[in-house]
Amino acid sequence: MKISELVHKLEPFINQMIEEYVSYNTNTIISGGSSALPREHAIWLLDCGGGAIKDYSADSNGFDSANADASTGDIIWVPACTVAGNKSITAGAKVVGESRYATIFSGQITLGASSTLENLSVVRSVDSASDHKGVVTGASGVAYLNDCDIEVTNAGAGDAYGASIDGAGDLECWNCYLYGNSGSGSGYAAYIASSGNGYIYGGRCYGTTGSFNV
Repeated sequence: MKISELVHKLEPFINQMIEEYVSYNTNTIISGGSSALPREHAIWLLDCGGGAIKDYSADSNGFDSANADASTGDIIWVPACTVAGNKSITAGAKVVGESRYATIFSGQITLGASSTLENLSVVRSVDSASDHKGVVTGASGVAYLNDCDIEVTNAGAGDAYGASIDGAGDLECWNCYLYGNSGSGSGYAAYIASSGNGYIYGGRCYGTTGSFNV
């Protein structure tokens, strides 16, 4: 069995363990926001080193704080909410949404080396003469998309790219939907603009110009 298949089979059990840990270890929560926040209304930072769980408000500012506090290996759990604004994910951190249909990021997401987006959506809808992108890779390393929807619609003359390889860093997409739709410009599910590589495993890709520019 491939490692990816094993991870996929174990994922529901891992998520359940995280949920049970959060539910039964509330005494370990410290005040990133307020320890009294209900779980469905909070962003949680789980320390891979076993430290206290931190909670933050379920909005753009709360995410910024959690992301700033995160280190390599940490998990940022995001509930059903919309997180506005462009974000740069901490290298090595994993951002996990409650649902790919309800956890929505509406700005451009730049992935750090070894960072991951999982079980969430990046949805951007603009009317612009400038190019717009959903997910962008960094200067080095490998970044990951797992079970995500990345959708960019540009009604203007600018291009629309679901995922864009902008640097030397690589991108692996596992079971994702990548979508780029431009009214007057070019639309690509994935666009390679630099020396990095993109790898697609499962899922679906659609662009009004083409799935890929290569």
